[in-house]
Amino acid sequence: MMRRIEIGLPTRNRPDCIPMMLQALRTQDYVHWDLTIVDDNDPPLLRDNLVVQRMLWLLEMEGHRWRVLRGVRQGPHYAHNVTLVSAEHDWVLRIDDDLVPQPTFISTLVETTTHYEKALPVGAIGGVYPEVASGDRTGHQMSDQVRAALPQFAPFESVEQRFLLPGEKARLVKALYSSFLYDRVALEAAGGFSLAFSRRGEKEETDATLRLFMRGAGVILEPKAQAWHLAAPAGGARMTSQEQQPFIERDNAVFEARVRDLAAGSFDWDAERRANLSSFERYRQYRHAPSGFYGDED
Repeated sequence: MMRRIEIGLPTRNRPDCIPMMLQALRTQDYVHWDLTIVDDNDPPLLRDNLVVQRMLWLLEMEGHRWRVLRGVRQGPHYAHNVTLVSAEHDWVLRIDDDLVPQPTFISTLVETTTHYEKALPVGAIGGVYPEVASGDRTGHQMSDQVRAALPQFAPFESVEQRFLLPGEKARLVKALYSSFLYDRVALEAAGGFSLAFSRRGEKEETDATLRLFMRGAGVILEPKAQAWHLAAPAGGARMTSQEQQPFIERDNAVFEARVRDLAAGSFDWDAERRANLSSFERYRQYRHAPSGFYGDED
């Protein structure tokens, strides 16, 4: 029996990206999925976008349930907790709105997960995301401070994903960045996506997958799963270089402190779950909701 997955797609002020993403999802050779979009847009909202409306109706005609949930507009980590709490299925694909996944992207992640599950519990699996505009494969580098302070966690192979070519073999890593397929129950037990980070959300996905790793779940990098990164210049968490630098510095410091707590065994898992997920409980009401737009009334 093929596992059915939930695709969690948060979006903020990138109206041109969503129809492209929806079409890329329609061309996937893996068809066992449903879609949750977290609408963090400033007006106009997705419900007012006729092209998006009709694309969503087309998805439903093709057998995919969809829901558009109004988010809280506090950053990508908040939006991904909306999906985590409201997801109907046990596996969730966290995907950025300015990616264009190759037709085999989802099937490759699912097949590799199934292969690794024969030997260990899998918590998350991600691919590679080269940028379209520049062809850049230089990844987000872990800070020298983290590497020096925590040699047992270094190198963070996973945050250098763009160095890998699609033909390379899958491998176990310690953390991932950008988009990944994850075990919903495992990530909820690990505390979800941390709200300790700024609205820029620097390192929030690396932080989440590292916590899965620390709880004994396998974290996998599958270079054969590829999605092109459009690197949209605006929207999402995008800021000017001058604006974003203080947020990046703060988030890196937060992440380093959290990694130290994890390494020392002093991390409070119960407090983490309460801090990150308690404010999203209202979204559980949409777990089995039919296709539609929800949340504007809250």
